[in-house]
Amino acid sequence: MRRKIMVLFDPETEYAVRFMEYISRKSSIPLEVHVFTDFDRVKAYIMGGRTEILLISERAMRDEISGWPVERIIILSEKAVREPGERYPHIYKYQSSNDVVREVMACYGSAAAPERVQGEREITKPALRILSVYSPAASALTSSFALALGQVLARRSPVLYMNFENFSGLSGLFHEDFEENISDILYSMRQGEKDTAASIMAAVRRTGELDYIPPCLSGQELCGIGFEEWEKLFDILGRETGYEYLVLDLGEGLGHLRDFLEASDAIYMPDAGNIPEKVRMDAFESWVDRSGISRIREKIKRVKISSGDLPKNRDRYAEQLVWTGLGRIAAEAAADA
Repeated sequence: MRRKIMVLFDPETEYAVRFMEYISRKSSIPLEVHVFTDFDRVKAYIMGGRTEILLISERAMRDEISGWPVERIIILSEKAVREPGERYPHIYKYQSSNDVVREVMACYGSAAAPERVQGEREITKPALRILSVYSPAASALTSSFALALGQVLARRSPVLYMNFENFSGLSGLFHEDFEENISDILYSMRQGEKDTAASIMAAVRRTGELDYIPPCLSGQELCGIGFEEWEKLFDILGRETGYEYLVLDLGEGLGHLRDFLEASDAIYMPDAGNIPEKVRMDAFESWVDRSGISRIREKIKRVKISSGDLPKNRDRYAEQLVWTGLGRIAAEAAADA
């Protein structure tokens, strides 16, 4: 995994410390962050090494800094509205640290060049494990289990959740309006105009401890995506981000189902235990055997689930799932993930 060097320079010590505390908790960010509150020290550091991003307080900006060997200078502005004609991109300082990082990655990604990655230091991390949640008798319970599984795993490791259902409803569930979604990341990857890892981090949202990429409004929008593109995306996630688990909430409308299942390290199949679901699952496993992909069967873990005590309201729904019966089932399933 290649980590980019970002320097934060802000004489406001409290802000700098708070930002550093956030970065230290969020190990999925592909950044090595150094925080300074003193001008001479930050100058010495940047002049003596490699820095991709300088995130600097508007009050601390000086003319000479423009000549420092930094790929991208981004201003932390105390004004929420940017003035026209400004030389450097501005980010509003007093928003959440998560939103600051997301905007930093978006600014950096827009200026990324393929040559930039040469010479970056290599960081060893565990291989990305792909965990798919799929049921041939899909229901809302299936996605609730996938979210619970992601939240449980995120307590111990960096996790990214992706939803491929026809109509996920995540925007309503999380009270979020998504400006970017997975299709935007795939588009930028196709064009080769951006650093895809930066594009991913710019699009990522968080619910509780779990990171997720906003889905398309309808999963049908992804049917024309070749599986080789998904493989490329998974490879980038494995090499260039800190994620250790990728939880895929596979929907019925997604193309290349067989390929996704074969690429998975484990397949969790929620089972509510009723007769219609059982016969569909039996039919699915018969298809697996007849298709000559019996190795998929070895990855399937049937998980008995119940909707008895799901959260009763949408506020912090995903976080609440951990404390329900479904969350306890997910914790048991995650024990050997």
